[in-house]
Amino acid sequence: MTYTSVGQIKARVKTRWKTPQCKFAYKQQVRVNTRRADYLSVPIEERDGDVGVVVAVSCLPSGNIRNQEMDPVTRMWTKYYVQFPGGGEILGIHSHCLESL
Repeated sequence: MTYTSVGQIKARVKTRWKTPQCKFAYKQQVRVNTRRADYLSVPIEERDGDVGVVVAVSCLPSGNIRNQEMDPVTRMWTKYYVQFPGGGEILGIHSHCLESL
């Protein structure tokens, strides 16, 4: 699903987080690397190698971005929402398909 503003995202997300355990920080530049997964949607695959800015991260109902150790099956992947220049398209991409710059 593609969006043009964070308010359009239907998933439970956080913006402006400062959790040091997160793989990426708010407003951090990242590059899409789709070679790590073969199940991605066409819009994400077409962004392979593109650079964008992280604007939101998926979270649990409690507001936590990561699991509690006592409940490891609640959440397996963290999805970061990346906004790309030139139109401002936002895509939700799993963390293992993103690289820090």
